[in-house]
Amino acid sequence: MGRSGGIETSRPVEDGEATAVDEEAFKAVFRRHTSSVAVVAGVVASVPFGFTATSVTSVSARPAHFTFSVAAAASVAPAVGACRTVSVSLLAHDQVEVARRCATRGVDRFAEGDWATLGGDPVVAGAVAWLHGAVVHRIDVASSTLVVARVLEQRVVRDVAGLVHVNRSYHPSP
Repeated sequence: MGRSGGIETSRPVEDGEATAVDEEAFKAVFRRHTSSVAVVAGVVASVPFGFTATSVTSVSARPAHFTFSVAAAASVAPAVGACRTVSVSLLAHDQVEVARRCATRGVDRFAEGDWATLGGDPVVAGAVAWLHGAVVHRIDVASSTLVVARVLEQRVVRDVAGLVHVNRSYHPSP
């Protein structure tokens, strides 16, 4: 192990290197992790796409960037791979049905509910806040893609509790 500024560092694990992590145990760990619930959406070739995400997080405030991930097997993965911009709607505590609908495969996620646009991309009306960003990086990581976007516009929509996800269910944030 090396040292960096007085902090012990270890060598990075190489891709394909065997690890002793059990997939089900790993999933069990993250079921106990509370995550905010968002809808990520965009438009590719005039067709809107959207999905529920619990992986949205800020990366930098100056300049402002956010990130999210999408599984390579997700029905929206091709659209996420082709879009130039995306929107994020941070859902409010009373938007559980929107979260469920946008997490369901094979349904028209835009058929119900109130939608608006931010920078040309769909956003959920009545969400806590909206972000609109330009995709600047896509990084393939195992069975998912990590997307980094530079914020083009943001807006706080409502001053209410958000929606969080923990242990396979939705709850209002404290």
